[in-house]
Amino acid sequence: MYMIKNIKELKNKIIELVQKNNIIIISPHVSADVDTIASCIAMKIILDKLQAKSYILMNDSLAKMEHSVKNMLDDLPENIKMIDQMEMIDLIDNKKALLITLDVNKSELVPVPNYGDFNDILVIDHHDIGETTIKTDNLFIDTIASSACEIMYRLTESFGIDQRILPNLVNYLLSGISLDTAKFTNKRTTSTTMKIVSDLLKKGGDLNYVNDLFIDDYEKDMKYLDLVRYATWKMYNISISINNENPNFIYDKEDLAKAADWMLKYKTTDASFALGLIMDEFNEQSVYVSGRSKGIINIGEIMTQFGGGGNLTSGAAKIESQDVKEVKENLEKVLRPGYFIK
Repeated sequence: MYMIKNIKELKNKIIELVQKNNIIIISPHVSADVDTIASCIAMKIILDKLQAKSYILMNDSLAKMEHSVKNMLDDLPENIKMIDQMEMIDLIDNKKALLITLDVNKSELVPVPNYGDFNDILVIDHHDIGETTIKTDNLFIDTIASSACEIMYRLTESFGIDQRILPNLVNYLLSGISLDTAKFTNKRTTSTTMKIVSDLLKKGGDLNYVNDLFIDDYEKDMKYLDLVRYATWKMYNISISINNENPNFIYDKEDLAKAADWMLKYKTTDASFALGLIMDEFNEQSVYVSGRSKGIINIGEIMTQFGGGGNLTSGAAKIESQDVKEVKENLEKVLRPGYFIK
């Protein structure tokens, strides 16, 4: 598996792949968030400059879509075309097609039924690779980057694209970085990250827009605060949140992520996990675990033990179980007393 080494090499690879293929599908990860969608939009702008025929694959149902993603999509101009899985299959039939995945490298997290339908695949991500990483010779992984949006900012710069070409693109990129750095507070926030944030603000980025994008209604807040209310600590430094009062409540993944983020507010918390039942697109229930860390405890390594993944500060796992308390007990066994790893 060949690794593309830097942005310059990535730029040249994109140009090469565009010339080889006559249609391009840009894919976020399933249960798309702001970072992956904003990255896909930035890639669409690059491909438009290269006069390539491209579409963004969006297979999440409206009912399951994160509130912040809905807000972002409501602002998109008509020339940013979103297609679903069935439309994609029709479009790429008997054509030389290129698949570009953004903010994801695991095959099970991309809404594509058959990778063999594509002539080429390009993966751009900031998460660690693993056993299920998509098999391709075109792999760009920058685990130092705070977010996929940070990578895409650098890539748009390399193509000489002013991010102001699309209304709110600077805000979309700023929002993706804000999301993955927990509002610039976790250890993924580097000096490079802050320079990019500064550049985006100079180009008209608005932190009020970013905050408004993530505003939920009162009922949504209460859902994840119910998880926070029942949080317990494992040897003081790790919190685990489940809804003890109603363990069978069905959550959105976004709610669990927010509960895990919330618990990091406390000085005594080095890492946090939120667990709850979710319903997938096939109406099947499973337990979902969302984890966050201040950088001392490696969330990705822990989530890998449950069939999931992630990186140092963020990760998740979907577990084929309907017993939230049992999964919590299994997590506690992994989190041995005083669990600290880097």
